[in-house]
Amino acid sequence: SLAARPSVSSSKYLVITLQGRLFEESAEVGTFTPTAALKQDYPKETDYFDQSKQLVITAGIDINFVQSAAYNDVINNATNLALLGDEFIAFTEIKDNGDGTYTLNGVLRGLLDTVPQDHSTNDRIWFLSYGFGLLEDEYQIGNRATVKYLPVTSKGVQPINQATALNIQIQDSAKRPYPPGDVKINDESWPTEIIGDIVVTWADRNRETQLALTPQNAHSVTSDEGVSYTVKIFRDDGKLIHAEAGLSEGRFVYDQEAEKTGNSGEIGEIYWVRITSESTDIDSRYFQQMIFSRGK
Repeated sequence: SLAARPSVSSSKYLVITLQGRLFEESAEVGTFTPTAALKQDYPKETDYFDQSKQLVITAGIDINFVQSAAYNDVINNATNLALLGDEFIAFTEIKDNGDGTYTLNGVLRGLLDTVPQDHSTNDRIWFLSYGFGLLEDEYQIGNRATVKYLPVTSKGVQPINQATALNIQIQDSAKRPYPPGDVKINDESWPTEIIGDIVVTWADRNRETQLALTPQNAHSVTSDEGVSYTVKIFRDDGKLIHAEAGLSEGRFVYDQEAEKTGNSGEIGEIYWVRITSESTDIDSRYFQQMIFSRGK
């Protein structure tokens, strides 16, 4: 669970859950999570270890607790792990700009079971390494948990009837394979134009055995047993023109002859390439996707 500190007098919060028709106090105690909003858009098409200083945040709560960290500490110990929208990131440096904004640098993109995503101004970032709560009640996948967070101060706990109820969708992320990493088209991470055959490459990932925070551009690790990959190629109008499933070699070539066959004898203008990890009965939570124009 993630919650921002509502006042300086709040020290922690209790998590209560709806059981039947009544809210029941749980044993779970959360520590407040530092949080902020994006000052400006932050695109997915950055380096996987982004040192561009584009990630600027504002309107922070408890940001004074957030500190810079060494790169090895970040990837080995999950230091400075954060959730930006639906993307897990981490960072090595935070700088106070003196005007109420902060710049994050040395940003590792698309960590754990997520991929790099586009983010808009005012999107929220949560600094998980500095505080969170755990909900230990068991729920069926697909159901919803209804919870309330009750801040605790020296004067006591907020009354239940004054707290807002939140509905949380229970997902099966822990069962899903990680998406592939280090995806490239013709050796480029974010190509804008491709001439000739379309060569898709990627690196295997493993939920159980890889580093705590394996960077997107890291080499392959031994993949989870039974995991394969599917590459799909779409035209810019959304029409699927080719799908190749059951791939395991980290490479797929879509040559121009096959392209013409799938695209009414023509070389297209703009394509999307999408790659997904698949195990026996379930896909990765997110897919990698790249969009580029087609040179003749």
